[in-house]
Amino acid sequence: MVDLVCEATAGDTPILFSWRDGGGMAVSPRDTDGTISVTFSSAGEYGTYTCTAMNLFGMGTATVDVIQGP
Repeated sequence: MVDLVCEATAGDTPILFSWRDGGGMAVSPRDTDGTISVTFSSAGEYGTYTCTAMNLFGMGTATVDVIQGP
């Protein structure tokens, strides 16, 4: 299992976070906690994950590539 952490370093609260996998499927609901835990049970679950942080004034995104180790 891997924890993916998304943090906003600025912005007015509340800040809502959501995660999507490389196929655009939501892997978390919008929440005030930007951390998700992912268990990689198949090769198809590795890849790019995108976190979106948003509040009333705007939004920002960050991506992370999760690769399968040896």
